[in-house]
Amino acid sequence: MEATRSLQLDRSDAEFFSAARLRAARLQPYLASAVFSLIPVPSPGYGTFGVDRWWRVYVDMAVAREWGVEATAAVLLHEAHHVIRDHHGRADRLKLQSSQRVRWNVAGDLAINDDLLEDGLALPDPVLPQQFGFAVGEIEERYFQMLGPEDPVERDSCGSGSGGDPIEGEIDDEPTESGADGLDGVDQEAIRRTVAHDVDQSI
Repeated sequence: MEATRSLQLDRSDAEFFSAARLRAARLQPYLASAVFSLIPVPSPGYGTFGVDRWWRVYVDMAVAREWGVEATAAVLLHEAHHVIRDHHGRADRLKLQSSQRVRWNVAGDLAINDDLLEDGLALPDPVLPQQFGFAVGEIEERYFQMLGPEDPVERDSCGSGSGGDPIEGEIDDEPTESGADGLDGVDQEAIRRTVAHDVDQSI
């Protein structure tokens, strides 16, 4: 996809997305600031949701309607966790090669999904540590080591925001260029601090 400004959801899809986002914020209130900062980009035919490093969330709304509001809310929380946990930055600091990024993406999914399932969220078809014979509750770097290059981890990317490869159709522009919507590094860190504060207040 040629670099361009984020496209807008149509009215019906925007209403559905708003309902799912509100539900997500109620399910995990300490992530509300992150969930409401995600910028939706319609991506028909993608088959799921994904997020880029600038907090644009790529949404296949036809699939979201099949999931329903509750499951879509859980998926939005999953994508919010990718960017709050800085999976992109952590992958860069590990100096991962392209061939390793699918495995890192899956490691991130494992670390996120076991937490979401513990909270009773209705994730559609989640990949879980138990499927690989792993204990729950490990961090991403540990799951990455445990997976190993021989494990079958073929999976569609969750986008560059997960530390995986960019999905087809990701917007190339940084948010400060060409009028592209998105969050720059300063705004991202501010939201992470807000979420950390809200987590502390919820304990």
